[in-house]
Amino acid sequence: MVVYWDGDELTGVDRLFRILLEESKREDSYSADIIKNTVMTLCLLFFRKLNVEKASVHRNGSNRINDIIIFIQNNFRRPLSVTGIAECFYMNSEYFTRYFKKHMGIGPREYLTAVRMEHAKKLVCQSNMKIIDIAMDCGYGSVTTFLRDFKQKYNCTPKQMRENP
Repeated sequence: MVVYWDGDELTGVDRLFRILLEESKREDSYSADIIKNTVMTLCLLFFRKLNVEKASVHRNGSNRINDIIIFIQNNFRRPLSVTGIAECFYMNSEYFTRYFKKHMGIGPREYLTAVRMEHAKKLVCQSNMKIIDIAMDCGYGSVTTFLRDFKQKYNCTPKQMRENP
């Protein structure tokens, strides 16, 4: 799973990892407590970043579909396939596709494309990035595929959307 941190968040997380490194070298009576609390803080920051509800962190069972959605939302920038996602959750792709569609109402490929397109729209409208860079940032390996999906979703090209907000 990949989590993206902005500048200030990254600085804070980096500081916590440095504390862990320093405390692991010490051998005083407080080090174990500091390490435990720092790891707990890091975990809570990760859960917050993943939008995991506090109550769900402490539940006994796992809500698999939420875990899948969080995984997709945090990894859509990478080249992902339905088979690859299914394998991450120890499912075969056919069962995974049925399971996902049953719980979400759309297939996993359609959901992944929707997440990517939402990010693409934001980048097209709020940045001056080149279209090829936007395609790559959204996890596409091909600009042609990106343009096809974009036009299908928004009925215009990224250039047209940028010129006519």
